[in-house]
Amino acid sequence: MTATITAVADHIGATAHPISEDCDLHVPLRSREILVPFIGEVKNACSEKPAGTSLAYWSDRIYEETHGQAVVVSGVFRLWLEHPPAANAIQTEAQRVPWFANSNPDHQVELHPITAIGSLDFLGHIKRIRAGTQSYTGYGTTELVTILNKKLTIQRITIQGVSYSVIGVEVIAVPTHASSEAIRELGASPPVLFPVVTDGNDDIVATYRMFAPGPHAEILIDRQGYIRASKERKGDGSGLNPTAAEA
Repeated sequence: MTATITAVADHIGATAHPISEDCDLHVPLRSREILVPFIGEVKNACSEKPAGTSLAYWSDRIYEETHGQAVVVSGVFRLWLEHPPAANAIQTEAQRVPWFANSNPDHQVELHPITAIGSLDFLGHIKRIRAGTQSYTGYGTTELVTILNKKLTIQRITIQGVSYSVIGVEVIAVPTHASSEAIRELGASPPVLFPVVTDGNDDIVATYRMFAPGPHAEILIDRQGYIRASKERKGDGSGLNPTAAEA
């Protein structure tokens, strides 16, 4: 789901991360429309910039665009447990959002990737992460297992007037066709509150179609990687939602 909110930037990262780390630029945000700590991230911020400029280029442009004022921000809404609060701390709309001390505060909600901040358009940044001849390959198995073993501690969140309860299931959508435009193809409605795979689809689809060969399938996988429930449908998949019930 692409969410559009009004927000102020708080502790923008001084520079984009180098390609060895992920090439993103962190943009912590504060908004009356998302009342828990969250950040935005500009994808390919280390490479999609004018030749000869430094890694601070987009940090400086965003600062100039947002300093001292609220602006319209759009991006892909997701729940992602890479940097949650420690131990059993809970982030909730019932508590005041703390002031951020750095560009990567504890958070479980992201607008990632950011598609626009004010007049700055970042749609062209949404593609494979590259800088010259180098590519960022993303997380390996060890890092992904660590993230999946973390506990979601958001109690409730309201996005664009709709309130959602979190039941502890991480949903990942995998289009059956490889497309860098998968997120755009989903459209804005109904809301899609989970990550959408845009790279590596073919291997994932080939593997899980051995268990659910239909054009649309829902598969419940536990934290150890075992399939606990699956259902496939020959039609368009309307009305198919066994995962929540199985969970």
